[in-house]
Amino acid sequence: MINNLNHFMSSKYIVIYKQLKKSILEGIYPAQTPLPSSRILAKNLGVSRNTILEAFAHLEDEGYVEGIHGSGVYVKNLPKVHLNLWDDQKKQEHFRYEKLQTKNLNPFKPGEPDVSLFPFHLFSKISGICYRELRNTHYYYEDSLGFLPLREAIAGYLTLKRQVNCHAEQIMIVNGSQEAIFLCGQILIQKNTKVFLEDPSYKLARRIFEERQARVYPIPVDHNGMQIEKITPDKNSIVYITPSHQFPLGSTMSIERRLKLLEMAQDNDMSIMEDDYDSDFRYTGEPLSSLQGIGSADHVIYIGTLSKIFFPAIRIGFCVLPYKFIDQFLDKRKLMNRQPAIMNQAVVAHFMEKGYIYKHIKKMHTIYKMRRDFLYSIVQKKLSAYLTIKISDSGLHLVAFFKNKYDKNVLKNKAIKMKLNLIFISDYCHNEINEDGFVLGFSTFETKVLEKAVCDLLEVFKS
Repeated sequence: MINNLNHFMSSKYIVIYKQLKKSILEGIYPAQTPLPSSRILAKNLGVSRNTILEAFAHLEDEGYVEGIHGSGVYVKNLPKVHLNLWDDQKKQEHFRYEKLQTKNLNPFKPGEPDVSLFPFHLFSKISGICYRELRNTHYYYEDSLGFLPLREAIAGYLTLKRQVNCHAEQIMIVNGSQEAIFLCGQILIQKNTKVFLEDPSYKLARRIFEERQARVYPIPVDHNGMQIEKITPDKNSIVYITPSHQFPLGSTMSIERRLKLLEMAQDNDMSIMEDDYDSDFRYTGEPLSSLQGIGSADHVIYIGTLSKIFFPAIRIGFCVLPYKFIDQFLDKRKLMNRQPAIMNQAVVAHFMEKGYIYKHIKKMHTIYKMRRDFLYSIVQKKLSAYLTIKISDSGLHLVAFFKNKYDKNVLKNKAIKMKLNLIFISDYCHNEINEDGFVLGFSTFETKVLEKAVCDLLEVFKS
């Protein structure tokens, strides 16, 4: 008790020191002016004089003030650079606060799971079990491919649900699918490597390829997926593709084009990056077979994520590597961050091994399908004069095309006032397009929220 009291009393001077320092840096106490006397400050703040003297001593040690015997404690002349740094720090703190404040999940933000429905109570319980059961060896450096039980669980899941041909030793755990794409760019792409990607598509992938000084060729997409016949490959070309649920348009690549692409990869020693970002949620039948599972597994790097099943902050993705690439990926991973954190991997492995993942997917599948159907029907009912909405068999968003020409900036600004998060198809386009529209996320929002959002969007169009 006495030690705690002493600690509390001594910590008071830190608070006073910090406030005095802030006042000096902000010019409340300019250079050459005296600070209030220790007796006055002690009386006003309700602390002992020794506490004030301790704060003064700390300021003097750091060079902010100097004590003049018989006269008092005076603020010193501080270098201008120090004051500039203080101004920059204040701006940076304000910037971080603004960024935090603007983080929201307003309708119709796409691609987000409803984390409020995730069984965190169960996840927390499993976390406790994992902390107790992990062996001492797991607290040191692990396999750079990732936690073996998790890789085994993912291999089993992919074989069953996505018809991926893989074994645990081919799976590398990464911090989200973005890191997988980055690693592929680092290893597969050199200056002037030809990279073909869908148009429209995920723009952060293109940035990775361009930073590697690749020659990037956007290939148009239609209702059968990427128009493969427009690819002009040479040896060691790369194709980045979302064949099961094209992002963002939602089309599925036809089997004819899949086979043609695999044949092209075989003939040209071309690598394919198959980004299967959200095909776990398919609302018509079972999830489609992966491109990797059809054939030519030596040429396909399959990329997936658990963020859409669990929650984005879990930061667990994976890539299924052809055996010829494993050593290269391991070498690059060791240079980057050696290994992903072990605890999240252990908890997720347990969650999957016990079958909880299938139960959770089944529950969310029902909820997301209901929300998808509701959004589709209410947009048709209320916005048919403005939008043509397309149904999608899988995923967490729908696409709606404009029936007329609209000023994108005007729509966006009006939507912001209505607290709507509108993402345009053209936001993902690499070339100009004839048809624009919205990417409407539904997974995070209850039907009553979606209904209000659609009514608000109607007011945006009317205005």
